[in-house]
Amino acid sequence: MTLKEKLSELKMLNNKIYKHKDLISYFEKKSNSITGCNYDKEVVDGTKSLEAPFIKWIYRKIDVEKILEEDIQRLKIGIKEINSLIEKIENYDYKNVLISRYLLFMTFDEISSIIHYSASSVFRFHREGLIELEKEYKKKY
Repeated sequence: MTLKEKLSELKMLNNKIYKHKDLISYFEKKSNSITGCNYDKEVVDGTKSLEAPFIKWIYRKIDVEKILEEDIQRLKIGIKEINSLIEKIENYDYKNVLISRYLLFMTFDEISSIIHYSASSVFRFHREGLIELEKEYKKKY
């Protein structure tokens, strides 16, 4: 796996975690609601389900929580690996931009406003920092 693929995987995992959290929140709301009887549907199956209607939402929530926990663990491991590589870079500005971008998942605009450099400087630090990070990645792998 290349460095670019590894960094993309971390970003996708982070996005996936946020989507899972939203889904869990939705399932939580649905599980706390009690539905009323629906008399306008035609009954097709003669057997009536004895489970409460909100039980399916609880099961779905539990399933997504398991997936979320696995994704969080994978993200922690990936962040630890990339952080160990970034820490080997000498230049403080490169480190600062790379940590903000790939470990804190910030946008370039957010980074430039926080470190008080122009956008072009942030892009330059990012580009040159990635070159240094690639060297460290190739040493390790």
